Amino acid sequence: MDTFFKRKHDDKHPDPSTQKTKFLRKYNVDFIKYGFVNGGTEAVPKAQCVDCGLMLSNEALKPSKLQRHLETKHPMLVGKPVDYFKRKESGLQMQKRSVVSLTSNSKCALKASYLVARRVAQTKKAFTIAEELVLPAAVDMCREMIGEAAAKKLLTIPLSNDTVSHRIADMASDIQHQLIERIKSSPFFSLQLDESTDVTNAALLLVFVRYRWDSSLHEDILFCGELPTRTTAQECFRCMDNYFTENGLDWQNCVGVCSDGAASMTGRHHGVIRQILDRAPEAKWTHCFLHRERLAAKKMSPDLHQVMDVSVKTINFIKNNAVNSRCFAKLCEDIEADNVQLLYHSEVRWLSRGLVLNRLFELRNEVFSFLTEKKSHLAHYYADTMFTAKLAYLCDIFSLLNQLNTSLQGRNSNIFFVADKVEAFKRKLALWTKRAQEKRMDMFPLLSDILENSPHVNIMSISVTISPPFFCLFSFFFINLK
Repeated sequence: MDTFFKRKHDDKHPDPSTQKTKFLRKYNVDFIKYGFVNGGTEAVPKAQCVDCGLMLSNEALKPSKLQRHLETKHPMLVGKPVDYFKRKESGLQMQKRSVVSLTSNSKCALKASYLVARRVAQTKKAFTIAEELVLPAAVDMCREMIGEAAAKKLLTIPLSNDTVSHRIADMASDIQHQLIERIKSSPFFSLQLDESTDVTNAALLLVFVRYRWDSSLHEDILFCGELPTRTTAQECFRCMDNYFTENGLDWQNCVGVCSDGAASMTGRHHGVIRQILDRAPEAKWTHCFLHRERLAAKKMSPDLHQVMDVSVKTINFIKNNAVNSRCFAKLCEDIEADNVQLLYHSEVRWLSRGLVLNRLFELRNEVFSFLTEKKSHLAHYYADTMFTAKLAYLCDIFSLLNQLNTSLQGRNSNIFFVADKVEAFKRKLALWTKRAQEKRMDMFPLLSDILENSPHVNIMSISVTISPPFFCLFSFFFINLK
């Protein structure tokens, strides 16, 4: 019976013979006499009235239906010549092109707004700079170089303060979404943590991530979270765990964590690292090489520590007083010194000591003249050649440490590359210690110049002084590299 019985609706196996092929009518150029043109495509033509712009379906491509529309909707146009409708067609086409051009210009202006907002964010400028400086400057340049039309076109770009703020927020949200999706698609990732306090006393937790995407390793900043109250291990981990939960990240995929050696990070029972390892058993902790280098270089012999203290006191004496700072700058200008200001010393910026001491050593004669004029008790230190020699040594060794510190940084660095750098520096330290015991100081250029120009300086006492404890501390903090 199924052979002769045709079901009206057979969802599983519809009969092709019962399916009707949709018939498409073709547009005829003679339809213009009814006031209609092709408003669709060549494949699927549609009728569009040149007067009211109404778009009819393909089924309406019949002379009778077109005639009915003309007589009922536009009775005053009945009997008009074909040239009249062709002129209306030209006007309709121009209107379409204007709409397309306006839409295109609007998209270009929107994209330009995002591009300018990205520049503002990259340069860390105030959001108002786009509306107050960037746009007026661009308009002036276009008016002079291209013409008034191009200048007026730039004025359509939205660059208000709120607009730039929203653009940056949109881009930040999109970047975060892309990063989260990349991390989720990666089979593993590693983290690097650092907690610090900024100039506004806000405690910030900065987290970087390394992950695999598109067959290569990538590094990005994951997030920067503010710790509202205390900077304990519980608060730091809660900040991270909340971010992971909100974004659907799995701790099980974490295979490595790098941090400094602070107690809140490395606590045996409740430290941040301990809590991460409890949730990611396969992860390995690495003590940050930069922090280890900082700890190793922090210890000095008493003589060198005194030189460092005197240097800091000298800088504070000149820089903390506005009158002293201006007078010292004037003194340096009068003698045509290359620099006219000293640099502040900061314990937070790990490259600070080398830069500060080099500037102080460069202006040591000007500093001595200024301190003598001010009758400061610090002046006699800079008249002592032994003190100057020790200051020169500190400049040399901290410059070398700065070079090491900088070489350990950078994108896509790994533990093997960094370990080679540190191991090479340890061997240099051993060689320098041996050469210092032999009274050979050519590896320290500033100290070598002082010794050459001051033959009465006791090189043996210098040799003993420049064997600082951090030579040994480097081997202690980097003992597990081999």
